[in-house]
This record gives sequence, C-alpha cells and structure tokens, in this order.
Amino acid sequence: MTCDMWTIHFQCKGRPEEDEFISADMDRAQMSYFNLVHFKEQLGYGARDFLYYKKRCGGDVARLEPIEYLRHAEAILHDNPADREIRLVLSREPELEENVSITPIKRHGGKRKRDQSGTDEHLDAYKVWLAKLRAKDPDIGKIILCITHSNCYNTILL
Repeated sequence: MTCDMWTIHFQCKGRPEEDEFISADMDRAQMSYFNLVHFKEQLGYGARDFLYYKKRCGGDVARLEPIEYLRHAEAILHDNPADREIRLVLSREPELEENVSITPIKRHGGKRKRDQSGTDEHLDAYKVWLAKLRAKDPDIGKIILCITHSNCYNTILL
C-alpha cells in the first residue's frame, strides 16, 4: 500500500438513474486491469460488456477510450497523476459518441415535482435515501475487495 488514494468514478449505463453514478476510493498500488474487471463484474456487467475510460481532452471534454488490455489500464494512471481521479463508463452496448462531457450532468426524468413551498424537489434525494438505507443496515452497498500482496492482506471497504 502506498497511501496514494485515487477516486474512481463509474458511470453505469443502462442502470436506473439513481444507481448510474458510483464512486470508490482505491490505493494506487491496487489499481490494475484485473481490479477494474473485478469492479465491472461487481457492478453487474459481464465479460462481453464494454469498459471505457474518459480521457480528458480539454477543460470539460473527454474522449472515450476502450479498456481492453493491461497496457490501457496502466496508461490511465500515467494520464492522471495530479487529479488522482479516473472516470470510467460501463455499458452493455458499444458507445457511439467518442467525445463526451468529463463530468456527468444531473438528469431529471420529465418535470420535477414541487413541494408545497413551491421550490424544486431536493436534487440530492438519492443521498438522503441512501443515508436512510445505511442507517437501517450500515453494510449495505459496500463492496469488499480483498487483495493479497507480499504476505500482506488488505481489505478495502468501498
């Protein structure tokens, strides 16, 4: 472990809107092609599904780069040493758009509901829902990743 923590942001296409964006923190030493494939499986995607990396091409634009080989995963780490953030897209279908926004845009299905005071519905309703769910069961939604290295066992709770 290097204590060099990175954040991985997953955009899971085809999942319900409230489950489409997931983030996890991981030590740089643990970042590998095999761990990315493991995340892909844990998030419900199979071997034939697609994994893309959002490679920054400007201030807020990125180009989708497929991750298919070990060298692709290694290149990601060399592209982001200052940010320590990686943005990935998981999809069951090949992505037709090559250039995308680097950050996700909050979407709302149809019209937003208004409460009795006339203000827009709380935009972070998912966070509120997740907090209530975790209050009932603190371990829900956590992924446990166990990796062995040099007779050392590390467990990461995401």
